[in-house]
Amino acid sequence: WSDAARACRPRADGADGDAVALDRVWAALGIRELLEDLERAGKPGRTGWSAESKLRALVAMAHLGIPTLAELLRTLRRSPALALWCGFAPGGLPSRWSLARFADKAARRPGLTLDASVRMGAELGRWLPDFGEHVAVDRTFVRAWCNGRKPRRSDPDAQFGYSTKNRGRGKVELDIGYGVHLAACASTGIPLDALLTPANARETGLLRLVLASAFGLLPESRPAVVTADKGYDSRDNAEFVASFGATPVIAIRRMRRGRNGGEFVDGPGGVRMRYDGTPLCRCGVTMAFAGHTGGADPRRRRQVWRCPAECGVQPIAIAWSLDPRRTPYQPRASAEYRAAERSHQAVERCHHMMKGVGGFLSEHRVRGLWKVGFRLRFGILLMQARALAACRDGRPQDIRKAAFPDT
Repeated sequence: WSDAARACRPRADGADGDAVALDRVWAALGIRELLEDLERAGKPGRTGWSAESKLRALVAMAHLGIPTLAELLRTLRRSPALALWCGFAPGGLPSRWSLARFADKAARRPGLTLDASVRMGAELGRWLPDFGEHVAVDRTFVRAWCNGRKPRRSDPDAQFGYSTKNRGRGKVELDIGYGVHLAACASTGIPLDALLTPANARETGLLRLVLASAFGLLPESRPAVVTADKGYDSRDNAEFVASFGATPVIAIRRMRRGRNGGEFVDGPGGVRMRYDGTPLCRCGVTMAFAGHTGGADPRRRRQVWRCPAECGVQPIAIAWSLDPRRTPYQPRASAEYRAAERSHQAVERCHHMMKGVGGFLSEHRVRGLWKVGFRLRFGILLMQARALAACRDGRPQDIRKAAFPDT
């Protein structure tokens, strides 16, 4: 037994409680269109198992954190109540190959799962007033189920990339796998959408794709703040976020070029400033942020900076819209910017739950970009359904615990 299977054994033994929770999740999923499309795609087979029974089995697999179909069948044999919830008779279950073929058919229909996520996002926005106001984006590494040292890989879509588990401690580890670029609501901790790429894909050019998909799940609101780490730092990304009326809170990279090692640069209007957008006074002192001026329209407002040494230099006003990367609407020295940076931990928490013990990406046994992508999309769909079920039960304050029941 794997660690993930051991983690889900006590929950599988108490199948009555799991059946009640699964009923709520199934009602919140709203994947009737996917189910109808799968029923039209093929016949139920010689054993007569319906598409709904197999789809319920996949939902139970993701809900219990079961990594493989073989362990799913063992769990169903051990828990007759869970098998009955799926629609299987206690004496007979479909084969592993039958479930694998059905999962393959479901993975080839990503648009239908995306439509279900859009519907749940709209309903979550009505239950939670701050849903989607602050979006956090981050990338994590997921190892592929193959041996990258062999000349012919069993997973040709996986590529070598940096594993994040050793970064920050003076070590960089190369491994074969995929990169998960996840967008999550920082205020509620609910994942919005994700993009799966080979591990060697560059992060900078992918932020706009992730945000465009995540913004599509928020039809009734637009984010006010978007946070990301240094991997997504570029002027094009900052301008893209600002075009939606949101404040880009993207950690800036220090370009170590020139005589001063990139410490000082020429900002908008020829103002000499540090690489993080803090202006320098003529006396050589770093200036202090004093607020905004220019009216109520954020795009016309300017940042006001004063010299703390009171050297007699007049305060300067910088139009933040000229360079939203270097000088964002909320300066990096402000308390609002630092609070937004701290809330970036919400998306990192989502990564930890997806890759931890019992997570749907912890010990996956699928190969191929679109198969791993379907497992990722289905897991995010399940997290959203858990949060929506908690809201429908009158417990909107417990949505984070509902989305991540093991926390």
